[in-house]
Amino acid sequence: MSMERQFFIKDSHNKQITAIGYHPARRVYIIGFEDGLTKTMEVDTGQVISSTQLHSGWITDYFYWAESKLFFSSSNDGTIIAWGTAGSAHEIFGLGLPIYAMGFNSRKNLLVLGVKNGVFLFALKYELSKDANSLFENDTPLLLNIKAYFNIAFVSEENDDIVKCIRCNESRVYTGSYDRRLIIYDAYYYPGDVGLKIVTKVNAAHDAGITSLEIFSDNENNTWIVTGSFDKIVKVWSQDGKVILKHDAFTEAINDLCYVQRSKTIWIAAGSPKANLFDPKTGEDVSDFIGTFQNDDYEGENYIITSLMYVHEMNTVIASTNRRQIITWKYNPSGCVTALKFHSGLDSLTYTRKAPILMFTGTTKGEIAKWEQLQANNFTYTKEIYNYSEATSKLAIQLMEKQEEDCRKVYNVNRERFLSSISSIITTGDSNPSRQSFSPSILSSSSSESTALNRVRSSNNCAYIKSIFIESLDDLVIASEDSNIYVWGFDETAINLLNNIDPPKDAGLVERYSVLLDANSDLLKKHGSLQADQESVNNRVAGFICKFVLTGHTGCVTSLAVVERGSGYDTTYLISGGWDRKIYVWDLEAKKLHDILRGDDDYSNNNDELASDGIILDIEYCKERNEFAYASSDRLVYVRQFSSRGSEMRLVNVLQGHDGEVTQVRWCALHQLWITGSEDGTIRLWTADGISYDTVLNAHGSVAVLCIDQINGCILAGVQHAIRVYDPEYKTLVQTNYGHKDSVRDIIHIHERNQYISVSWDKTIRIWNAYKKPTRKWRNIDRDNEEARKNFNFNTVDPVEYQN
Repeated sequence: MSMERQFFIKDSHNKQITAIGYHPARRVYIIGFEDGLTKTMEVDTGQVISSTQLHSGWITDYFYWAESKLFFSSSNDGTIIAWGTAGSAHEIFGLGLPIYAMGFNSRKNLLVLGVKNGVFLFALKYELSKDANSLFENDTPLLLNIKAYFNIAFVSEENDDIVKCIRCNESRVYTGSYDRRLIIYDAYYYPGDVGLKIVTKVNAAHDAGITSLEIFSDNENNTWIVTGSFDKIVKVWSQDGKVILKHDAFTEAINDLCYVQRSKTIWIAAGSPKANLFDPKTGEDVSDFIGTFQNDDYEGENYIITSLMYVHEMNTVIASTNRRQIITWKYNPSGCVTALKFHSGLDSLTYTRKAPILMFTGTTKGEIAKWEQLQANNFTYTKEIYNYSEATSKLAIQLMEKQEEDCRKVYNVNRERFLSSISSIITTGDSNPSRQSFSPSILSSSSSESTALNRVRSSNNCAYIKSIFIESLDDLVIASEDSNIYVWGFDETAINLLNNIDPPKDAGLVERYSVLLDANSDLLKKHGSLQADQESVNNRVAGFICKFVLTGHTGCVTSLAVVERGSGYDTTYLISGGWDRKIYVWDLEAKKLHDILRGDDDYSNNNDELASDGIILDIEYCKERNEFAYASSDRLVYVRQFSSRGSEMRLVNVLQGHDGEVTQVRWCALHQLWITGSEDGTIRLWTADGISYDTVLNAHGSVAVLCIDQINGCILAGVQHAIRVYDPEYKTLVQTNYGHKDSVRDIIHIHERNQYISVSWDKTIRIWNAYKKPTRKWRNIDRDNEEARKNFNFNTVDPVEYQN
């Protein structure tokens, strides 16, 4: 859901653009120039349809009168022209004074003109011609005795300079002028009495002349006024003329602004080739969090946006520049809602389901970024970065502690051997006992781990490839390219301190007298929910640290899967795999290696089994079947029964059919399917037992990542720089999300917010609106006919046909 650039016209005319308008009946843009020329342009391509020059001066403003189907233009030559739907001029009215702005009250058919030192008010009327031959010209009613109906009804001289901008909303008229005044009128129209009554007058609304003004309303029917000025400040006002917000972060004068309803942002043109995006509710600049102007298309441009206009009917924004260029942006419902920039490529992504929701990203440089959405708006996120050095420091401390422990074990073993030797001498009298070996074999493992640490410190391979957040433990588990698995979590010491803070007095009273309250008491429920929320917040507020490191793999760790306690086990297990082609099972609660996939129970034979002929690229655990599947570069997917004993992980099936490396495997619980993606450009849907594949979907490119929509079971595939959404029920592509400039590396579905989140090597996180299945509609079927409804075949309904 974003505004994306539609077209760019480099040279529209040899004179400057002075006005922009939109003709709803013809669905065209109307562009006015300083020499009085009017150009009509197609809304989709920008192609010029016609050119007309009737004005002799600058064209200053446009408006459309829907009731009469007439389009009006004004100029500083003192004329107003009424245009029909065919593009021809119906009537030219001469005011005798330069006109700088127009506003139209469609409720009362009142036209307000901005002139020097005030405004003129006209009550517009029209009658159909009595001449049947000229009744209509291209469906536009001709005006009868237009001169009689276009007379000045009211004049307001409350200004000392040019009135530059006029907006009408309901019965109110809002004006902004170069004399810094913001005036709010109430327009009244009674038989024989037409006029404007001042409601609010702000004499010094800005420190310089007002250049732009906009009126907008939110979903709660609150109405605000936004003004921009030469003083480089944008202000948001209430309807009664009180300043609500002030935004003064601009370095140039405000040229123009408009409110974009779709994104609920204000676009501000202020001496830049990019518009500044401004959240009117919080007063924050959200340009860095919306992808509209984050592309490189605007870098190095030497033009300045001079005017902006939002077209509600088309959901587009049209702008002109000081170099006679025209740019349009169009709303894309499949575009990203928010784009977050980072300084390095992103490889992995996960999130927490508890409030407040946090996102964690792993980078190609071994950094972890924690992202949290601010409650003020839906665009702004804060981030905290945790460096790779913090993880390696924890690894060094952990190895040092293990080495010290091993040294103590060696000392105790050697001491026992020495005492045994002395005892032998005393008992047998043998002064020359046979020498016993005191080689510190126990230190061999620590020595190898220390060597591994040195390899980690000297290696540039530190990308975090896979990450999982375990809600039950509040731990973030990250698989690294350096062969280690890092477990991060919230600082337990800080959590305990926060939890031990004295609660409010009323909370203590509720807890003390809880036995006297009814079990269904709202007070008890509220207290319990608040306590749970507070504990969750305390966990999130506490410091984030690397808790321990799991070492054992001898190659890059690419895949992780979690087996929770709820799966029937008495602890939380982690399954990992990577380039060493081995499957490791870790006990996360004990913080140690539990077992390895092997051929038998004899550890002494070192009978670790290679899980596949190729490197392992992905692992997925299926709780319903207590099975896990892992994808391999040997073009196969192996499905095994999970067990806490490595020798009992029985091979259930092998999914064979892809012609390239299988990069992803996912379990779709909603449809009971195994889903695999491959470099051969296909996505295959397999039955739960893995005996046969149900469908082959063409992804039109190598599949780098798969994700399952938890609500509707749709398949999200990261194919190069695009995200494709497939409906497994109808086997069709239902949505495509474009925006990334490089390969998409990971995707998650945050169903609590109904959003898809993706990360890419282009150094961005992009947030998209999740796909919603269209509701089925009855067509050509009598709702009262029960028999027809019973016999209706839903399989004949094409979901794309009803897509919103």
